[in-house]
Amino acid sequence: MTDEEPCEDWLGLLERETGPEEVLSPPTLHIVSSSTEEHRGDMLDRIQRWEQDDAVPHVISFEDPNHLKQIFSPHRIDIIRHLLNNSNVDIPELAKNLGQAVEETKDDIQLLEKYKIIFYREKDKNTKIYIPYENVKIENMWVLSSR
Repeated sequence: MTDEEPCEDWLGLLERETGPEEVLSPPTLHIVSSSTEEHRGDMLDRIQRWEQDDAVPHVISFEDPNHLKQIFSPHRIDIIRHLLNNSNVDIPELAKNLGQAVEETKDDIQLLEKYKIIFYREKDKNTKIYIPYENVKIENMWVLSSR
């Protein structure tokens, strides 16, 4: 896990090998800021829960909480909210609905796709974007010191 690339759990690895449409996504995507050690411990716990047929979220973890904050700007949060409620829209339609420029929205979509939050689907000869989750939970721990 680095500041540039989040650490994905085993569900994310499975999606990369088979494609998101072929894998039944869990209902929740949980995005957190945690150390590599904390993430590994949490991942082992999720695997054990999954083996017991418990529902477990797909987790993406960032080691640097400031990097997480940079990625999830208010505009990108609006994109995620819109796509959770309006699946299979194209980028110009999304930009219009959010009152944003198409190029700015396209750049944000590409970044969110890089982190496996948004996916592309060919539909009716048009590229549509979607989120394969019912919920996205973004959690950021802030550590303050007197230094």
